[in-house]
Amino acid sequence: MVASDYPHGLFEFTSPAETTVIELNTQVQIPVVRNGGSNGRVRVTYTTFPGSALSGSDFRMSSGSLTFTSGETRQTIVVTINEDSLPEGPERFYVNLTAVELQSPTDNNYTTLPGDLQLDMRPALGPLAVKTIIIDKNDNAEGILEFNSTAISFLIKEDIGIARIPVVRKLGTYGRVTALFTSRNLTASAGFDYLLPDGEVIFTDGMASNTINVTVRDDTEREMAEQFEVMLTGVSGGAGLGDRRSSLVTIAKSDYPNGKFGFRGQTEIIIPNPSDFRDLTFTIRRSEGLSQTQTLKWRIAGPNNPQLMLQATNDIAYTAIPGGPEMTEGTLVWLDGEGSEKSFTLSIKPYGGWEIEKVFVIEIYDIQTTPSSAQNGEVDPVAGSVTLTILKHGDPNGIVYFAGVAQRPRTYTEPTSAEGGKQISFPITRREGTIGNILVNWAIRGSTDLVPDVQPMSGVATITADKRNGEILLRILPDDEPELSEVFTLALTSIEGGAEIDTVFNTSLFTIQYNDDPHGVFGIVPSSQVVVVSVLDFSRQVRINITRYAGTVGKVRASYWVVYDQAEAGLTYVPRSHAVTFQDGQQYYIETVNIENNVFLELGATFTLTLADVTYLDVQVTTPPRLATSQTVVKIAVPHEAANSEVGFELPIVNLNDSTLVATLTLSRRGSYGRIQVPWRNGYPSGLEPQGFVQGVLDPDAGAVTLEHAVVSKTFTVRLSSTGNTVELFALHLSGPPTTSVGGGARLRNGATQVEIEPSGVVEFSPASRMIDVDEDTGEVTLTVRRLFGSEDNIIVRYKTVSNSAVAGVDFTEVRDGSLRLDAKELSETMLIQLTRDSIPEEAEDFYINLVSVEKLPTNIQQGISPRLSSLHSTSTITINSNNDPYGVLSIIANPLTTPEKNTMIQLALARTGGVFGTVSVRVRTVGGGESWQGQIVQQPGASNDTIGQALANRDRSRAATLNDDYQILDEEVVFGPGQNHMNLALYVLDDTIPEPDEMIFIYLTQPTGGARIALGASDRGTMGYTAVTVIKNDVWNGVIGFADTSLFVEVDEDGTALATLTLVRLNASYGNVEVEWEAVDAADQLQAIEGKAYCIAGEQMCTFNVAVKKDQLPEFASSFLVQLKGVGDGAVINSAKKVANVTIRPSDDPNGLVQFAADSRLKNVPKGATTVRLTVQRIQGKTKSISINFWTQQVETPAPTANVRIYAALRNADYLRNTGTLTFQPNVENQYIDVTLSPITASDSPYPKMFQVVLSGPTNDARLSSEYSISNVTIVEDDEVDLWDIHAGTLLPIITDNNIDSTISDTNAAITNGGNLNGNELSVIQDILDKVIIEGGKRLLPLATRKNILNVFCKLMEPGRGDSTRGRFELIPLYERFTFTFLTNRSCQTPYDTSAEKKQLDIYEDCVHTRFGVGRWYPDYINGLDFQALRQDFFQVPIQLLDTTQTGAQSGSPTCQDVHVVEYSSEQWFNPDAQNALLSNRIFTFAVKGQAFGTIQSPIKYRIHTSDQRITARRSQCVYFEESTKRWTGSGDVCKVTNNLNIDLGIDTYVDCECTHLSSYAVRSEVTDPDRVGYPVWFYISCFICMTGLALAIVSHHICSIYSMFSANLLMHMCFASLGSQICYVVAAYISPDILVAPSAANNSRCIILALFMHYFFLAQFTWMFTQAVNFWKILVMNDEHTDRKYVLYFLTGWGLPAIIVAIFYVTVFNLYKFVYNLPEQYIYGDVNLSGEMCFITNSYAALGGVVGPVLVCLFVVGIAFIHAFQLTPQWQAYDDIYRGRYNINEVRTILFFWATIILTWLWGGLHMTYGQLWMLIFFCVFNIIQGLFALVVYCALRNPCLPCFRPQKASYSLDFPVEASGDSMHYQYKPPSLAGSKGSRASLINESWERDSEGLPNGQMKVKRSPAGNGNIYVTPPGHKDDDPDSQEFDDLIFALKTGAGFTPSESSHEPEPSGSPGYEMRRISIADTHL
Repeated sequence: MVASDYPHGLFEFTSPAETTVIELNTQVQIPVVRNGGSNGRVRVTYTTFPGSALSGSDFRMSSGSLTFTSGETRQTIVVTINEDSLPEGPERFYVNLTAVELQSPTDNNYTTLPGDLQLDMRPALGPLAVKTIIIDKNDNAEGILEFNSTAISFLIKEDIGIARIPVVRKLGTYGRVTALFTSRNLTASAGFDYLLPDGEVIFTDGMASNTINVTVRDDTEREMAEQFEVMLTGVSGGAGLGDRRSSLVTIAKSDYPNGKFGFRGQTEIIIPNPSDFRDLTFTIRRSEGLSQTQTLKWRIAGPNNPQLMLQATNDIAYTAIPGGPEMTEGTLVWLDGEGSEKSFTLSIKPYGGWEIEKVFVIEIYDIQTTPSSAQNGEVDPVAGSVTLTILKHGDPNGIVYFAGVAQRPRTYTEPTSAEGGKQISFPITRREGTIGNILVNWAIRGSTDLVPDVQPMSGVATITADKRNGEILLRILPDDEPELSEVFTLALTSIEGGAEIDTVFNTSLFTIQYNDDPHGVFGIVPSSQVVVVSVLDFSRQVRINITRYAGTVGKVRASYWVVYDQAEAGLTYVPRSHAVTFQDGQQYYIETVNIENNVFLELGATFTLTLADVTYLDVQVTTPPRLATSQTVVKIAVPHEAANSEVGFELPIVNLNDSTLVATLTLSRRGSYGRIQVPWRNGYPSGLEPQGFVQGVLDPDAGAVTLEHAVVSKTFTVRLSSTGNTVELFALHLSGPPTTSVGGGARLRNGATQVEIEPSGVVEFSPASRMIDVDEDTGEVTLTVRRLFGSEDNIIVRYKTVSNSAVAGVDFTEVRDGSLRLDAKELSETMLIQLTRDSIPEEAEDFYINLVSVEKLPTNIQQGISPRLSSLHSTSTITINSNNDPYGVLSIIANPLTTPEKNTMIQLALARTGGVFGTVSVRVRTVGGGESWQGQIVQQPGASNDTIGQALANRDRSRAATLNDDYQILDEEVVFGPGQNHMNLALYVLDDTIPEPDEMIFIYLTQPTGGARIALGASDRGTMGYTAVTVIKNDVWNGVIGFADTSLFVEVDEDGTALATLTLVRLNASYGNVEVEWEAVDAADQLQAIEGKAYCIAGEQMCTFNVAVKKDQLPEFASSFLVQLKGVGDGAVINSAKKVANVTIRPSDDPNGLVQFAADSRLKNVPKGATTVRLTVQRIQGKTKSISINFWTQQVETPAPTANVRIYAALRNADYLRNTGTLTFQPNVENQYIDVTLSPITASDSPYPKMFQVVLSGPTNDARLSSEYSISNVTIVEDDEVDLWDIHAGTLLPIITDNNIDSTISDTNAAITNGGNLNGNELSVIQDILDKVIIEGGKRLLPLATRKNILNVFCKLMEPGRGDSTRGRFELIPLYERFTFTFLTNRSCQTPYDTSAEKKQLDIYEDCVHTRFGVGRWYPDYINGLDFQALRQDFFQVPIQLLDTTQTGAQSGSPTCQDVHVVEYSSEQWFNPDAQNALLSNRIFTFAVKGQAFGTIQSPIKYRIHTSDQRITARRSQCVYFEESTKRWTGSGDVCKVTNNLNIDLGIDTYVDCECTHLSSYAVRSEVTDPDRVGYPVWFYISCFICMTGLALAIVSHHICSIYSMFSANLLMHMCFASLGSQICYVVAAYISPDILVAPSAANNSRCIILALFMHYFFLAQFTWMFTQAVNFWKILVMNDEHTDRKYVLYFLTGWGLPAIIVAIFYVTVFNLYKFVYNLPEQYIYGDVNLSGEMCFITNSYAALGGVVGPVLVCLFVVGIAFIHAFQLTPQWQAYDDIYRGRYNINEVRTILFFWATIILTWLWGGLHMTYGQLWMLIFFCVFNIIQGLFALVVYCALRNPCLPCFRPQKASYSLDFPVEASGDSMHYQYKPPSLAGSKGSRASLINESWERDSEGLPNGQMKVKRSPAGNGNIYVTPPGHKDDDPDSQEFDDLIFALKTGAGFTPSESSHEPEPSGSPGYEMRRISIADTHL
């Protein structure tokens, strides 16, 4: 039974067919159901398909499969919806079920039975296999309606008809929406001017814009602009209303109320290119309104570009006036009411050869009305421009035709598909001209097949300018269709660019031949035969695909067989023979052959498929089907996915990513059948590690790689961590076999289990060598090449240079095949590239060093991927900086340089010298005649005129030409192209009728760009960046001369000047000197001369001459006479209308009186506390009449400064009370008074001084008011400033006499002396007083006494102690130096040939203690080399080359003297604003030559300044000069330097020598001490006092009670005394060194030597006594000598004599070395340590090492040896009391060693501080010094004080226990501890537990005696026992004392109790051998 009803299922979507979702639902779930049966496993594939919704933007593309297991009927497809903010309407997309596949069971039989029945039915897709998903509208899809932004203000014309106002729909455009609108009148009226009823604008679905259409009524009435408003009032359809809801519509003015301007006649003119000049006249007509004056501007645009304004005039030009300049624009003017036509003529110039067609546009571009407030006229929109076309001449663009093979038919065969098409060429050529680019349009005519045979079918061929040949390229396309031969025609259709098409050769023919094969050609394509693997069960099949080519007519059978080529014996792989049948029209047949599953297929193994035969099964034809050649046998390779796996690394060596340092490793397998997993690990396999290398670090260092089925390879990454400087290697290996689950298994691939990462390294340039900028002059550049990550092999790195802008062989030495060798484990090497030096101008150029290759050595071995070059850093860019002006030096010259005044053109030649690289520009401008940019030029007056700034500063301003009068402005940018070095410009000189002198027009270059610079004159070989044109004087340049109007009638005052000053006026011009002759008529008795000459100076328009009237004392009435002009000089004429002057002699001697302020009231100074001021008004001359005069007070708004002091306005009614009135003079009354009330209580807040004025006016009865003294200036000043202001007023007299000056200077001196500190105002007044006196002194020689008085004033002002405003008053310096030159006023010059020495001495003036100076008027010869001897052996020397003597020297043709001075200051009061003096000895030198400014000089001046303070050393000094611009001392090392010998600086120089190359004021700035050094403050002395006190008390207490001290303690006190002496010497040296080191001369150093010798001696004595004590301790403790006191004399001589010997040897040795070896001053062996002035000791560090440090170290070495030896012995001595009686040696030795250590550390820090002077060192010294003193005080004065009973030694009792076995050599004693009741101690304390523990073979508490008690002078006992009572102890001591001293002794009568048995009562003690005889 056959299957039915889809037992495996019918798959489809659930209903409905459309599903609507919203955009916010990010996912939509679509169910798929399985209808019918549910048997078997079925896979259903699906995909999404876009509709109006787009994948990616609206939804996420999705495709895949659903697998339904048996019995499963429903699954879901999930599709993601993309949410966005775009407004959108409903959009749809589709989900399609594309296919179903039954995966199991696999044995269904789908064979078709008769009746089209099948045994089994395949699963299928149901009718609903497509699901439509609709995304609903969203995000305001209907949109927002508003006016377009262009409609907010909408301008329309009246004749527009319909005005369309745009409305836009923003955001969404979904659906139909409407917007309601209405209109509102403004100045326009609805119904008259426009028609717009209310309505709505409709937007259909998808529409984004629409318009509101307004009907505009066009009438004939001339109207101005009118406005109305259109508003949106509402919306419908879901849309919103936007912000732009109204549109302001303006109807432009219409019908041309101010006139319509347009060209008359043709607006398109075409003319042939003329052979001669041709004029074209253009007429512009004004029509319509005629109101207002209208100015029209027209211009020419082109050629061939209407946007380009025409500049050149070589084709067409306009000339405004005949002979005038050619222009390309012009102006026409119509007056108010004028409506005529106006014309202008253009000149068309003839051709000079072939010319292309040119199109010009003559257009009206601007119309302006007068007045400007009125409306402008309008341009006719139709006739506003004229297009002028000048046709080409000849064939400049050529004639184009087919050439060569294209002129005859050609035949081509159709190419095969393998060929991919055949390209054929059709050459074209143009003959005749080759001007311009042309575009040749062509097309193909022929076959109309749907599939084209040729491409392209049309196109454009380009022939570029100056080229003749081109070509048209076609491609014949291959196809498989049988075709007949086809003929095609290629035709030239048109040409753009002016060329013509040839009339003959304008087409070309070609043919494509026929090919065909109707029944097919059968073959097997290798690429279509594959071995496949089922993804369900991983079974493998061979899929056979037989292809039928060409025709597909008829039924054909094909036979084939399949064989596995590498079959193993006994295994079957596939069935062998097969056959298939092709139906009619069938193109291919596919069949699969199953492969057995249990076989192992290797990758690369093959199946052989053989196509054996094809048979045509239908009616036989003449051309049967055939087998395709070479497609009958195919080897079908087993692909990766079907081959079993052989796994290994893809490559044995891999590279890493140079940027990330990540290596990507590929694990591949040969065969990708099944899933496998492979483990790996960092490093080499065990036993294969290379020697000498470090294993590199990888991240991660281990892992496993899983390859899924069909995955051939998989990559994983590791990151390398390289140190960069370590010899390291990076590698990893597979650490185990792969695992897999498929048949046949998997294995590791031999030789592929290990991979190395860059084993030979990555070669690159080091970071510093990748980008290098270098100057050409360096000559070479060094680069470093390194290799990273591995260095396994010897390698050679090849490199070469590559030219870029720098050229090999020109700019650098070319390296074509350079190489570097790096041996194994070598990480870097360097290379050297040579640069070429030249003087050629060059831009910044660069070239490259390319690492070309890297190879292993030897190079004949096979090279791999390692080593390799870095992909990032294998190129180094070397940039050679630009040099030698590569972009050029720009200069300009005019030709000619002089010109008469006329309308002419001056040629300006611009040159570009030097380099001509790149495009540069420069602006050429005129200047000097009033141009706006003149102020931008910095004018620099000087001797040269190299720059425009210097030329403008040095020019005669009266000779400057005037802009627009004498020349046209020039402001043009000139551009030089690359290689261009010359350009020309024109300067237009204008003619006028104005008289003028020689005038200069300056033309200069500015604003260079592109790297060019402007020439600087002399430094650029004379080329300059400016030029000047001189216009020769003209037009009666000396003027028309006549009397001025004011001199036609002149009055002369006999009582005044008695001179009639007549003024001549030079009309029109006054450029030269002119002589004028005059004579007087009818005045012989009244004049001193009746004729004479007047001289008019150039530049003066008015000149005067005097006619002298004879003076007498008689009152006289008025009289008159005539003065007439007789003749004038060249360039002038007499003004005949004004050649006579009438001179009237006025009444003389003031008969009616002269009124003025008295002398003491003209400048009145009053103190601020005054309440009134009285002013005296006087009447002089005639006093016979009664007269009156008015007066009033006047507030001065802005008083002028006086004496550089700002004067403030005194306020009316605040500082003074307003006062007006009239003064009356009765006959014979001479004086009257004005009293002005002042108001200090209500004074204004303005600072003092304040000023107001009292003014006189209006004298009556013909009296005269003095014009000079009619105003009194009243100044209110501070009370203490009144005297100075009064003195200052005296200097304002018109005539200053010697008496005035003496009085003024005397009063000034008194004011300075008595006034205390001067404030700023007072000092300014004094400066002004001195300035006026000095000015007078420059005019005439003042008396010597006067000059000395002035010098005394300056002397007081420079007193160093002044704390007022004179401190740092720099203005006094030049004032004083000007004063010194007054000593040379009227001085005669030296005789040019008098060179005697005495004449070369300056006149010295030294009347002031703070300054002295020398002055002289000398020739430059004698100024050069001037040697000024200053005080204290200082000097100042002038270089001998300072002044040029060739022009003005004594031996020159015109010797000229110059004033010179040298000023020596001993005060820096004016130079230093700070209170602290900063200059050495306060000494300052100033040198000046009057009238000359030097600045930097070539040869230096030299000077020397001494000091008595030897702490001032040259090493710490700085030579400085006074920089006047900054008012500061400057010490630049390039300008001033110290010239003392700084190699030997012992602080003995009493001077500093300097050299400076800048002329100014000079001084030396020096520091006494290093600012970081610390001296010896008070706490230093406190610490030393504490130490000295402790040491002194210890010494005193020891010597007072010396009977209880041991010999070692006595030696210790010697050392304490040496320490005390060192402390005393150190303190004394610190205290008095600053005084004794400041010696008046270098030789006086005796006090320092004496002090240092004592300190040196005592310092060494401390350590020699340590040495002595150490020897003593060695004798006692090591040698067991208790008689060291017998060596006291030797110890004494050693302790005190050894330092004396050391000091003596030291001094003698160093003395001889200083004197005879090093030539150093031997008196400074001891001197200023570090030149700090703080300490007197050894100055040389090496001497200090030998004389101090060395002996100390020797002593300490002996101390160390002694105690090391002592502590290495048995510690018996530690329990003795050899130092202090009754105190253990061990404790005392430790105490002494601590004491010594404190002393050593104290002096260690003291010495370091003496050397380096650091604060922290001194602190350590003081700390240890205090510890030393306190230690001595506490330990040796208090705790060890033998005078104090409580601290005396105590006695202990001892008992002797003689055991039976005791022998003479070994006795045992029983120790009894002392009683707690009162132990007295012992002098032989042996209580030492460690000693007891060290005793061998004895009970605890007993010790074996090492020697016989009587042996060798000592008795040794074990630790003794103690008795509670010791009655014999004192007696024993007394006995010993009596025996030693011979005193009497009486034993005690006390008896002793018997001791316990076995312990006789003996008190055992250690007795000195010296006492045993007693």
